[in-house]
Amino acid sequence: GIQLRTLELTSIKLPNGPGTSWTEEIKLRFPVLKNLVMINSDYHLLKVLRISAPQLKNLVIHNNDPMLVGYCKIELCTPNLLSLELQGYLYKDYYVENLPSLVSANIRFVDNMNARERSRVQNLIKVLKSLYNVTTLQLYNWNIQNLPKCQDIKDELPNSFYNLRSLKFVSGRNYSCIHVIEELLKRSPIIETLVLQISQAFCYPGTGQERGEESSFQCLFPHLRFVEVQNLRGLKSEHKFLKSLLENAVVLEKLTIGPSTTLSRYQEMESANIRNHLQSLPKASSSVRILFLD
Repeated sequence: GIQLRTLELTSIKLPNGPGTSWTEEIKLRFPVLKNLVMINSDYHLLKVLRISAPQLKNLVIHNNDPMLVGYCKIELCTPNLLSLELQGYLYKDYYVENLPSLVSANIRFVDNMNARERSRVQNLIKVLKSLYNVTTLQLYNWNIQNLPKCQDIKDELPNSFYNLRSLKFVSGRNYSCIHVIEELLKRSPIIETLVLQISQAFCYPGTGQERGEESSFQCLFPHLRFVEVQNLRGLKSEHKFLKSLLENAVVLEKLTIGPSTTLSRYQEMESANIRNHLQSLPKASSSVRILFLD
């Protein structure tokens, strides 16, 4: 018989049909499937979706409508997965079995304001725990920036991303991400490349970081070689972060900084001050080059 290797499911409804009653569970079994893509599927009447695919290598799940996700929980049994991409709205809960072969992950969750802040953070942490073996991680997420407001669950982050070499982090809109970056970097002992994209502002004036509280960012980075910061806005928290990197990254080769295109006159002046100060700072790496993009 035909052995399906690649499957793309777009705008399907699980369970299928016009009914309005809850379905307890649906289990999708794919014994030989290699690639699975699920885009904007409707789970709003489903409590648990289980995906069992022992040979699956690549998994993509996009959910761009919170009404389609509903209160569904998702369970993944994909022990040979190499690449994982999750985009859109969070499920109600996650259970991911061990992913020892996972190499790359792209996580782009949207902040569902209808869900409790604490549950959003916990669900994201559950996903992050399954990514312990990745070498490349892209994290686009507003939920994790609420972590500093959920101190009692901060220790639930993975102890170590011990194979992580490349991290891209896109910050959110409403809260400082500096402490989150610190926590991720502390748990990434061999990281070589960091790309930080600041979507709006690292943190708004008046938050603790902007009042001058000292960062706890003291860890060394024996392997960090390339850092790129996009959309710099001239804030003190950004300055402290970059200063700490230069003081602690002993083999850093290149720091690339791009300013935001929507700066006020004051922010332009602060960005210029940061540029001048970073050039004059003592640096842990004697060979580092700082490139400012105009």
